[in-house]
Amino acid sequence: SGGVRDDAALDMGWSPGASAVQVVEVALGGQPTVVATRSVEGWLTDARMSDGTVRVIVSNSKQPYYQAPMPEYPYPDDERSWEAYAEASTKAMTDYIETTTATDWLPVDDSGDLVTRCADTYLPAENAGDGTVTVLTFADGVDSMESAAVTGTAETVYASTDAIYLATSVWNWRTFAADTDGDAGGTTDLHKFATSGSANATYVASGQISGHVLNQYSMSESDDTLRVATTKGSWGSGESGVMTLRAEGEALQVVGEVWGLGPGETIQSVRFVGDTAYVVTFEQTDPFYVVDVADPANPKVLGELKVPGFSNYLHPVGEHLVLGIGADADDNGMTTGAKVSLYDVSDPTKPSELDTWTATDLAFQAGNDPHAFTWDAERRLAYVIYTDACYGDWERCTYSDDGGAAVFHVSED
Repeated sequence: SGGVRDDAALDMGWSPGASAVQVVEVALGGQPTVVATRSVEGWLTDARMSDGTVRVIVSNSKQPYYQAPMPEYPYPDDERSWEAYAEASTKAMTDYIETTTATDWLPVDDSGDLVTRCADTYLPAENAGDGTVTVLTFADGVDSMESAAVTGTAETVYASTDAIYLATSVWNWRTFAADTDGDAGGTTDLHKFATSGSANATYVASGQISGHVLNQYSMSESDDTLRVATTKGSWGSGESGVMTLRAEGEALQVVGEVWGLGPGETIQSVRFVGDTAYVVTFEQTDPFYVVDVADPANPKVLGELKVPGFSNYLHPVGEHLVLGIGADADDNGMTTGAKVSLYDVSDPTKPSELDTWTATDLAFQAGNDPHAFTWDAERRLAYVIYTDACYGDWERCTYSDDGGAAVFHVSED
């Protein structure tokens, strides 16, 4: 994925400086050889592989109506002139749209052909944005590409074995500072695609929920039920919760929800293990919550533990053990170093912190990139990538990019 040279973009009928996702097929028998490539207009959002089938999510923000020649009106100075200007502008855009074709709206490939047919492009019942998100399916090499799309945008991608969910934050700036519940601060748009075997992805449903998801680990699917952890509300006065949704027709409908996690705090990490969600929020201390999602209509908080610092990556390391990677903090919530916590969840109503490890000269990267963590279950070893850091000791700070890997042995107890 990367930018396309202006001349190449123009040759393909794209705008100068357009971005493209390039899919490259490499034969690995003997000397690696590139056998096929394909470029698709847009930018890479994410990609997944399941049972040998690759799916690539490409976002595109074509908005041709912004190219409409606007009427020459004086700057509006009263309500009536504003209405007249809006009416004239809308007509200019509408007239221009009538002259556009599908290629003005949908992404094309490097041959100038539409990536997705109009018949495979879906419009949610509720407006989710005027871009396009395309799911490319490769069952057997580049030439096998199929696609399906939905109008909207995508930031976070979660994939189960049978579905792909796309999530996008919708910020409501007018209510962001409001000290209210509900959708103050914004919402999240959700889109579901079915991904059965090697067949082309098919659009299922869309929906909208309160709050914002942190990352892919904030979502999980079980028996066609999506479980999502979000933080809603304005800065300093919000709360977090876990919601469950199911597709009813072409709408993702809320089945159940539980709120009240970390009042005034934001979610730092989430991990779903079976029918249990582990949620960490933080402002001054780290509340580690255990949430039961076995009954989608009635999710409930089972237990809570408050400890200094926070874990921004969680990983199960045994039937009743969860490893937390993150940061240590003082009583005022100021970060003082890196921290590893071993949580005991054998009694979900009373989770406990069995052991900890801290350091004041490094920072872990797993919270931003889960690939910076590896768990070797057979040898019970955790490998965690870090970079050098200093917390408050500015004379010692060198601002280098040095780092390494810390290796932890986690015993059964």
